[in-house]
Amino acid sequence: MSEGFGEEVAELYERYRHGYPAEVVAAVADAFALGSGDVAVDLGCGTGQVALPLAAVVGAVVGVDPEPDMLMVARRAALRLGLSNTSWVIGDDGDLPGLGQALGISRSPR
Repeated sequence: MSEGFGEEVAELYERYRHGYPAEVVAAVADAFALGSGDVAVDLGCGTGQVALPLAAVVGAVVGVDPEPDMLMVARRAALRLGLSNTSWVIGDDGDLPGLGQALGISRSPR
């Protein structure tokens, strides 16, 4: 058996892992003063419980997770919701400097 979150586990995670209330997403957006001109990075995004609703608030969301099957489920959910401002990247916290360079961000602006 695989050590990670294989496709079956990722699908169960999506089905049974409750998302966050809209108030939580709004509180995150307010705390970081996020708006339509911003790019948000959801590190450890899993199947997108934060990234997907956040996509309605910001210009773009990059979901980062080390598990390809979690990202596959998140990508399918984004397509199902008609979201075109999400990207999904295999990685973890060690990849943040490279991701920042790819996005043209040298450091956190806030």
